[in-house]
Amino acid sequence: MKNSILKFVATVLLIHVLFNEQAKAQTQIFHQGFDSLNVSLLNGWKAINKSNPLGLGTWMQGHSFTTAAIGVNTSYVQVDFTSTDSIGTISNWLLSDTMTLQNNDTVTFYTLSYNGYQYRDNMECRLSMMDTSSNVGVNDTSKGDFSTLIVAVNPNYDSISYPSVLGAGSIHTWKLFKGAITGLSGPTKCRIGFRYYVPNGGYAGLFSSTIGLDELTVTRYLPAGIDENNLSIKMNLSPNPANESINLNIDTKGNYLVKVFNLIGGEVLSFRMESSKTIDISTYPSSVYTLKVLDANNGACLTKLFIKQ
Repeated sequence: MKNSILKFVATVLLIHVLFNEQAKAQTQIFHQGFDSLNVSLLNGWKAINKSNPLGLGTWMQGHSFTTAAIGVNTSYVQVDFTSTDSIGTISNWLLSDTMTLQNNDTVTFYTLSYNGYQYRDNMECRLSMMDTSSNVGVNDTSKGDFSTLIVAVNPNYDSISYPSVLGAGSIHTWKLFKGAITGLSGPTKCRIGFRYYVPNGGYAGLFSSTIGLDELTVTRYLPAGIDENNLSIKMNLSPNPANESINLNIDTKGNYLVKVFNLIGGEVLSFRMESSKTIDISTYPSSVYTLKVLDANNGACLTKLFIKQ
């Protein structure tokens, strides 16, 4: 009786999920929460300081702000005025690992400045369409392969446009910034670069203090009316229903982002895989779950349901 009810609920939810896929068709294809910068640097991220004159400062794990935008207090990264010497031009880069992007993908991130009211800050979010290239140019004014600007935070160096706090006891209000990917001829392997760029920076300069960066996310809006039978992703879930674990197999090796959601739409699991994965569901309450797979290389998305008995 219990299984019959769950299967009936699954059928109803399948219709609901497919309808919502057509209506919203929104999928997160990349996320970096900056819980550990050291891990990020090991997994393809790169920090490059082109400031002139060159200082000792580099991108580091967060500690100057009492809270992160999302997550535990230190789960963000920061960079500051020590990127250059006493006075100079700061051009300090943090480059993402490679991801496959398409036009109209949406890039979002949070940032905050420490005492930017007085020591004004600037940051640029830029795009390289050159796969794994980390070429940011040869000096403090060059951009190398990262010539496409996605978002500029306070490009005019005023005292109000960069979200800011004053003093260690102030309330930290991180601000969300958003930009769109454009100029691609099709799915392209890219890198996103964050550039802390402040002329007349340094501890004796007129500008620059400390900035934080948190929660980089890239979201894709898929075409409405997508037909899952025509997608490049072909996957199998077994057994279904299941008690302890469920096997996810995809017939073509690739770069897949997998997410599992409960009945009310809450995300209970997220991971990346190439072709197969055994998912432990032993601790999940008995219910119907939605499993969504996104092919990061071509944007194809497929949704399946499974039952935890």
